[in-house]
Amino acid sequence: MTNFLVNFLGVRRLESVSWLPVVSGWVLGVIVARERVLGIGDDGIFAELSKAVSVPEPLDIGAWWEVIAYFTLTTLAIFALSHLFFGIGGGVFMFARGVHDNFLIVYLETTIGAWSISRTPMSKVLTVLFILLILGANLPLCIWSGKLGVQRSLYTLHRLRKEPIKPEVGSKPFSYMLMIVAASLVVGLIATVVFSHL
Repeated sequence: MTNFLVNFLGVRRLESVSWLPVVSGWVLGVIVARERVLGIGDDGIFAELSKAVSVPEPLDIGAWWEVIAYFTLTTLAIFALSHLFFGIGGGVFMFARGVHDNFLIVYLETTIGAWSISRTPMSKVLTVLFILLILGANLPLCIWSGKLGVQRSLYTLHRLRKEPIKPEVGSKPFSYMLMIVAASLVVGLIATVVFSHL
């Protein structure tokens, strides 16, 4: 089946298909949490799974160094976990991340909706900025690393089945992950400055 996909789609299109489980998993997680489908909410197995790939709210972070660790390690975790079950893990863990991120989105909606310029405390502004760094910077980097993990897992599957596949399909994800980790460190440092003023 995978050999058919490579022949039919080509390597470049197969790399593009790697986005599907990761992006759709996250979107589905947000929708399910928002609509409370099947009772999925802020507790349960997906809430526990999300801890491996999510940056918690500022109130749940104890020290400044944890901010850098969360922003960096979440991208590495989703890359590693996307290998599970040859790419299915990427969709499952990004679904769990979507469940968690929904609560951050709801917080932004309610907080910004109730803002008054003259009466908004600086701590709330900084909390919103911190959450925007999670959703606007950490999340895209996690989605990208999840896609790379799925791509690498498909490469591994081809190798195990002794099917022909170009070596660069397997090596590219590691070079891109170095860029993702570097970007995550920069975002983590910015988030640390915000966190230190909360």
